[in-house]
Amino acid sequence: PKRSRDLTNGAIVAACNTVNGEEGAKYSIPSVYNATILTCSDPCALATSCFPAYTTMASSDGCACTCAEGGHGDACLPVAVPEPPSTDGADLCVRDVRVDEEVSAGFGTSVACYVGVTFAADVVVDVEAMSGSVRNVTLANCTFLDGASLYVVGWRSDPPAGERADVLISGLESRSGGGVLVSNRFPPGSRVTLVDSVLIAEKRVAYRGAYGLGDASACLVVHSVNLTGSVLTIARTHVAAVFGDAVGVLVVGGVALSSRGALYVDVLSVQTALGLCVSVEGGVAASGGSVVAFVDSDFLLSKHAVSVRGAVSVSSSIVAFVRSEFSLTEDYAVAFYSTVGLAGGSVLLAKGNVHDGVSREMLYAAGAVAAAGSTLSFVRNRALLPRMLSLSLSLSAGAHLRVACNDAGGRVLSTAEGYAAAGFGDAGRIDVTGCDACDRDTYCYAPGTASASMTNGVCVCVCGSGGYGEACVPVGAPVLPPAVGTASSVFVREGVTVRSVFVVPAGASEVTLRHVVLDGVSPVLYVPWMAREGVRIVVQNVSLLNGAVLYVMGGG
Repeated sequence: PKRSRDLTNGAIVAACNTVNGEEGAKYSIPSVYNATILTCSDPCALATSCFPAYTTMASSDGCACTCAEGGHGDACLPVAVPEPPSTDGADLCVRDVRVDEEVSAGFGTSVACYVGVTFAADVVVDVEAMSGSVRNVTLANCTFLDGASLYVVGWRSDPPAGERADVLISGLESRSGGGVLVSNRFPPGSRVTLVDSVLIAEKRVAYRGAYGLGDASACLVVHSVNLTGSVLTIARTHVAAVFGDAVGVLVVGGVALSSRGALYVDVLSVQTALGLCVSVEGGVAASGGSVVAFVDSDFLLSKHAVSVRGAVSVSSSIVAFVRSEFSLTEDYAVAFYSTVGLAGGSVLLAKGNVHDGVSREMLYAAGAVAAAGSTLSFVRNRALLPRMLSLSLSLSAGAHLRVACNDAGGRVLSTAEGYAAAGFGDAGRIDVTGCDACDRDTYCYAPGTASASMTNGVCVCVCGSGGYGEACVPVGAPVLPPAVGTASSVFVREGVTVRSVFVVPAGASEVTLRHVVLDGVSPVLYVPWMAREGVRIVVQNVSLLNGAVLYVMGGG
């Protein structure tokens, strides 16, 4: 009410309102209204819970309303609220439109679905504000323009038992100063998946101030995420952060995984301007059969491919880097700037990775790497330098350092002394397996593995109960939707002066630069990310000014 005459012959009553889950709401009501304020411990008042004219009484304990004739529903309303129509078989998706205003998706419903929608303003999906035991969120083939970002916000505190979320973001494209942010808690059984998407930052990406990112700029932000029995997957996605010190994937506030939680990064292609491809600003805590895995991913033109600033604590879980390529890395490919602790049968597995850095090792740890009753396993990795690791390793209580068929500086390491020279520590503590042998404890996550055997020159882990995937890890990777074949794209710049770095999208079949001036910028044409069936590159009458360089690069 604005004036005293706005409310006549009535009353204002406020009872048991909470803020952020706690009692203590403050009210700004002019004294002229003589409002009644009740706490949660006060007896129930009829006027606070029921429509008085159609209510005979309200119970003092549960505030249940007993309706008089003509009263309907829990609050004894004068008109019955109609039941919502059945949605069985209905298409609840918004399709093929352009939206220029901010969207708060899914509020009060169990489904939020957008297909082929172009967003020119932010989209906020607050999963906690949705309804139902299973909250389904789908964004398929959507485009974000004009700096618009997608926010997927989980529960701020532990949700009631039985609630979970199923979030699928596929075919998303953002290249205009926007990005994707995933935050908060996701309860057991939840799945959050970003797949087949393109996130390109050719200019600064600015997120909302509430997330405290300051000047940090990133294509994808994982903010204070807690995965308890839930899985976050980033798969088959192209991320390029070529604006200044922008980051490809920024993990803020660390990440906590427990009770078979998992973070899968699978077939992720990341390019930066000698910045950080994946930066974890905080610690990593994985326990209770959880998984953190980087698989079949490519990291291009970075200072670090993966950088972790906080402590890493792994208990009865696995951290794995499998078949990833670290190309043109200025510094260490994987850098831990604090301590790393493995306990309770945990595994740190590095398998089949390639690092072409010429100045620093593949893996670095500033603090001690301590393993108790756990295993560090390095299998079939290749590094250009003769040293592969730079760390201080402490093994105790049955811990093992296991190695097999690694190549450092063009030489296949075959002895404990050779591994010691390559940075693996004390030769007396190194368990070496030959290239033609298949050892379960070296190649697999032993708690989930029944056996291992060599098949066509490949060591294959045979999973037992509770083991999943090629290494028999405790949490299986989610089943992804089939990859949708897209027409090969044609990328053309003609008759222009380019002063900001551009990115050729993955899968391009033809790239043409004709009558172009590159002024102080150094774009990269990275052939391995282009069309698999072949690519045609035309560079004609291109001028380079102010230190500009055009890189045309093949694979390693």
